[in-house]
Amino acid sequence: MIQKFVRQLEASKNLPDIFELVKSAVDETIHLSRGGLMLGLADLGNHPRGFLGAFHPIGTNI
Repeated sequence: MIQKFVRQLEASKNLPDIFELVKSAVDETIHLSRGGLMLGLADLGNHPRGFLGAFHPIGTNI
């Protein structure tokens, strides 16, 4: 199963592809999913070495 996800990650071309892969991995691994979940991008600041962050506004599907 891990190799399948590695191949799909390597084939991903953009953030929505990776988002769909993560949703699939969660569903196949812990059997949980949520319909209508969307990916929202926001400027969370900048750091000279790069920065990756995430947040979830409560009560939203983002």
